[in-house]
Amino acid sequence: MSLRILKASAGSGKTYSLTETYIRFCLYPNFNLDFRNILAITFTNKASDEMKARIIALLSTLSKDPLSYSGIEALQQDLNLSIDQIQDRCSRILYQVLKEFDQFTITTIDSFFTRLYGSMSLDLFGDVPGEISLEVDKALDYAADQVLAECQVDEELQKIVLDKLSENIRRGEGVGLKHSLTKLGNELFNDEFLRLRQKSNYVEPVQDFHTGLTSKVELLELEFESYQRKLEELLERGGMDHSDFTRGFTRSLVNKNAMSDLLKLKSFAKIANPDEWFTKAKQDAMMIKAADIADELTVLGQEFYNFVVENNTVYNTYNVVLKNYGAYRVLRFLYQSMQNYLREHRLNFLSEINFRINQHLTVEDSMVIYEKIGQRIRSIMIDEFQDTSQIQWDNLSPLIQNNLAEGFPNLVVGDVKQAIYRFRNGNWEIMEIQVPAFKKKWMQPGENMVDHLPYNWRSSPEIVEFNNSFFSDLAPRMTEILVAYKDENVGEQSRGTPSEMYEELDAIAKAPKTVYGSAAQKVPELNASSTGYVEVNYWAYPKDTEPLEQESQRMEWLKNNLMELFDSGFTGDQIGILAQRKKELAILSHYMTIWSEDDPRFRYTSDDSLILDLSDGVQLLIAALKIKTGIDVDINQMVFYNYQKKMNLNSNLHEDWLAYLPHQPGWEVGNTNSDSQEGVDRLTHFFETVIGETGLSGISGQWPYLMSFLEEVKKFEMKNGANIPLFIDDWNDRIRRIQIKLSDDKDKIRMYTIHKSKGLEFDAVLMPFGEWDFETSGHETVLWVQDYQDEILKYGGPLPVNYTYDLLDSAFDYAFMGEYLRNVMDNLNLLYVAMTRPRHRLYIRLQEQEKKDRNQTDNEKKPFSSTLDLFHLKFPDLGLSNIRSGEKRPYHAPARTDDSDKRVRMKTYPVRESQLPLQLRPTFDGSQDEFIGRGLFLHGILENVKSFRDIQPAVSKAILAGDVREAERDEWIHTLRKITEYEPVRDFYLEHWNVHNEQSIMVVGGGEYRPDRVQENGKEYVIIDYKTGNPSPAHLDQIKRYQSILTKMVTLPVRSFVYYPLIPQLVEAN
Repeated sequence: MSLRILKASAGSGKTYSLTETYIRFCLYPNFNLDFRNILAITFTNKASDEMKARIIALLSTLSKDPLSYSGIEALQQDLNLSIDQIQDRCSRILYQVLKEFDQFTITTIDSFFTRLYGSMSLDLFGDVPGEISLEVDKALDYAADQVLAECQVDEELQKIVLDKLSENIRRGEGVGLKHSLTKLGNELFNDEFLRLRQKSNYVEPVQDFHTGLTSKVELLELEFESYQRKLEELLERGGMDHSDFTRGFTRSLVNKNAMSDLLKLKSFAKIANPDEWFTKAKQDAMMIKAADIADELTVLGQEFYNFVVENNTVYNTYNVVLKNYGAYRVLRFLYQSMQNYLREHRLNFLSEINFRINQHLTVEDSMVIYEKIGQRIRSIMIDEFQDTSQIQWDNLSPLIQNNLAEGFPNLVVGDVKQAIYRFRNGNWEIMEIQVPAFKKKWMQPGENMVDHLPYNWRSSPEIVEFNNSFFSDLAPRMTEILVAYKDENVGEQSRGTPSEMYEELDAIAKAPKTVYGSAAQKVPELNASSTGYVEVNYWAYPKDTEPLEQESQRMEWLKNNLMELFDSGFTGDQIGILAQRKKELAILSHYMTIWSEDDPRFRYTSDDSLILDLSDGVQLLIAALKIKTGIDVDINQMVFYNYQKKMNLNSNLHEDWLAYLPHQPGWEVGNTNSDSQEGVDRLTHFFETVIGETGLSGISGQWPYLMSFLEEVKKFEMKNGANIPLFIDDWNDRIRRIQIKLSDDKDKIRMYTIHKSKGLEFDAVLMPFGEWDFETSGHETVLWVQDYQDEILKYGGPLPVNYTYDLLDSAFDYAFMGEYLRNVMDNLNLLYVAMTRPRHRLYIRLQEQEKKDRNQTDNEKKPFSSTLDLFHLKFPDLGLSNIRSGEKRPYHAPARTDDSDKRVRMKTYPVRESQLPLQLRPTFDGSQDEFIGRGLFLHGILENVKSFRDIQPAVSKAILAGDVREAERDEWIHTLRKITEYEPVRDFYLEHWNVHNEQSIMVVGGGEYRPDRVQENGKEYVIIDYKTGNPSPAHLDQIKRYQSILTKMVTLPVRSFVYYPLIPQLVEAN
């Protein structure tokens, strides 16, 4: 046995097979392996834990009662071992595993490479390994800030960033530079970029390279315009008019702005052939008319045509590079800032670890590496292999190659049909193409190249047969269409496409047939009597159908089918609802929440849909806040109105949307800005007022979101007060991503994105949004390319280009085609994953606008643009009738213990009319106790005041804490202003001071001192202690001690004061 490639389709018992293979490796006498010699790699911690548990469970069974294991006879025969031998060996293995559990190496691929890096770091990299960080966003945020800050002093960087800004504006992306930079920075973790960077040693983009490209493009444009001008002048000199020529084709030649536009004209070639200049009817007369310029026009026409043909590709190639080159140049600075961040914090990212290992790892190193990680690994097993990235495989293959050379077994198991994580750098081509080529060298006589698990143990015969027919029939027809599309646009000799690239494209175009050609599964005898049903429901709606009606029809279909499932005996936890996008799950959540108020059977659970950012109600509240504070008022007014209309909120109560917002006299839209607090004294009260005024409190489907959102608002205010700019930052960075956690009752319907459903199974599956586009509109995909032949581009290293049709007219046409073909495969796989989740029932809903000719797609350039294209290809008569297969029969679910519904149902979402903060302090009555109490509270409030601008947030925080009543807000703001504006102290509350309130000073030998306020401005330190009683010499003694201690700690002069704010009086200690 060498390297076994095991393809395991959906429901085929992959985990069972992996578990037994692990034990076979341990038991087979010729291998002489024990568990310490085996490395098993999974892709999630959950899968790793499950595999460990299953191996231990099977070892336990084989060591206690081997005959109870259904596969015992096959083990005996294949391993040539007796029952007693198997039992004895499994008993010893189990004992050793439990005794040395830390050597039981079943781990995620990320954990393995992290461990590998830690053991290799000093020897191969020459540095101490840092902590592994997953906080990529935080580092990118830091890097973007650094780049923007350095723009102030670095003229080169400033110009580059301005170029990037111009790029953004040209694309309509706005002027949000920081967001643009952090988005761009994600490319640093792109697997293709890392591989090209390693291959080419990463050439830093420079201005000279950019200038070279620009100059070449400008020269080509000047020459192109020169030919157009010469043509027009020649025709004018010869007295020829454009109408003299066949269909006036010369007019297009002088009016087109780009070479590629001319090549798309069938008439362009006519200019080089005098026989095609004129129609046959006018040929003789026009040749006489053109006689004086005919020879000159022939030469010019041929030169013009040849120039365009010869230079079009290079012209378009340079242009697609230049369109993104500003971003690429910024990327260098982002990378440098990112590295600075990692060094300062002694951190590493997994992507960087993989890259560094890849730079140093060779087959010769593998022995050293094994020793470094403290194990003599002889066998490697990799689960979910179709999701392995290229750089991960490049790092693992030398280790596997070493094992193979020594005669030990290795296993990769996966299913290319379930490869749906390319956006995480997963590459199914490794399993389908690269590993079989890798294996050839090590194959044993009679060994299969690939093994398959033939049976589907999950689904009923009807489900299996429907999927067999659907994908097996569809795949070869898809391949035929994709190969033709690829050949038409990227021929083998097309514009110098590298031969290896063409071979790769050919393999990807044929992938549907090669991957799904052997997809048909068998039904085991155990499931032969199981019943199932499949329905594909299709609705072509009229062009003028409102979106709300489209949604309503879809949801009615869902509700009716759920009711039918309930009536047939299905319970909620046996039903899965799948969607391709989280936004679709948010729509489903809205309706399911409303339905569940009247019928608890509609209760559901979902990790994907319950995100605050997906709530219409919460988005309306955020828009209201931005309107109120003058942030992009016009845009947010539209957002507010759209959500209001979508949720049908009080549409008849107010014509003016401003009427929904809390109002204060003298406040008008646009008078405030993003730094203003005017009109919003307290965020919680503001949002609750909007909820009440709009009628949002009556939309029960929004309650879970609103409650969770307001909880986060309260937490924010407790810490920061009503600081609106800070709150909006916190919303963008954190709050919007928060998931609502609902109780996970055992009878709830499960809702997932298709990606999250992978590996799960349900008795019934519904896909209400069965149609989806393969490519998201407005989403920009960056492809990394390299040109080793071009006289300029060969110096550029890896280059980013946008995935647009422009690439088809460039030297990077193969990159465009590769991305499109992979997109098609990704979405075919996604559909397969969804359709193979059910055991007994599968319902799919498809909707699209009526079309006169279904063959005319919205995007005529691409043969497949949505799942609808696949269903129409498989079912040409889909629009005439719905597709049904199998029979609906009552479902007998396992008996359940009746558990009464103890939920407390909310009938309304209460919003208080006035604020009722928790009052923890007694009210003051004018006595001496009041004076003391006010002093204590004042001391606490001043702790949160560093400068004048902190007064309102400090009072808000005190109100939230219950220290101050809402009715006293204005009084306390007035008091604090008097205290801070008292002339002797006024300068101390200006913003140029660096202030430390209530910070401890530790002294040698023990002891701690805690002045109320220490501040410095680069010239001196000032200590202030607040006292609310009468002046006392003891107060000065205390402040002098603080001054003495701080003087010994700093080099600047130190002054100290006792401030009596209620008198008021400021006393300096001399």
